[in-house]
Amino acid sequence: MKKRKIDIALLAEVKLGTDRCRANELLSYLSSISPKALILNGLFVSDSISDISQLNKVHRKVLKRIQKMAQGDTVVHIVGKVNKSALHKLGITEAGGFRFSRELTLNLHGQETWILPAEQVVVMRNIPMLRYLAGIRDSLLVTFFAGGIKSLNRKVLVAKSNTTRQDKKFTDLAVARNHNVLISSLWAHEGKQWNVTRSGNCLLINSGAWSGKLTALEYAFKRWKLYRYSEDKLPAFFADEELKHMTIRSLLSNLGRSSKAGLL
Repeated sequence: MKKRKIDIALLAEVKLGTDRCRANELLSYLSSISPKALILNGLFVSDSISDISQLNKVHRKVLKRIQKMAQGDTVVHIVGKVNKSALHKLGITEAGGFRFSRELTLNLHGQETWILPAEQVVVMRNIPMLRYLAGIRDSLLVTFFAGGIKSLNRKVLVAKSNTTRQDKKFTDLAVARNHNVLISSLWAHEGKQWNVTRSGNCLLINSGAWSGKLTALEYAFKRWKLYRYSEDKLPAFFADEELKHMTIRSLLSNLGRSSKAGLL
């Protein structure tokens, strides 16, 4: 299968290990692209998963594909607060090619791009923005960066979205930090939107949540584009790697056995 070559693929709130992950669709998407970098923003693996045996077959295949990407030519970033000890049991480690960060800043063709996970946006909403801009750290923010916040209501993270006023506050913050682009999954609008304030302007991009709308962000040809799985006409491919090595005769033989067993 010929894969689309892109610079970056960004997936937010994947939630591997839950029904909301839509693992079959995710496997299809990952099988169709060849990115230089893959960014997993926010909750990648469900907090309830701490052992590979807790993942079903399709979810394990998704994990295996991402691990293969990380060990190959794709740089895989996991952005947000994570339980490294739990991820280590799943083979998600720095030694395995994964890169971890609370937030991520990239320079893309001269554009300073700031990527924030949803949980961090929620925390920062509760901080008076003027105090933050003045350089006064709120105790809640300090606790967050120190890893003191053990859990947040992730269902609320998906459901809530910013108001226009809140968007502009984040624009001010991004401009103060010399960022040109700010990406998260909680802005009020979908896709891209320029926000202009007295302090400057910044491009806010809503990636959406994979677990919510089957959307992703792709960066290629010096621009970001919102990807929607529902609008993609993916070419035929083998979701199950085992099928690649089966002949027509063996496939028909297996179908015959399944039919006799009453599975069809």
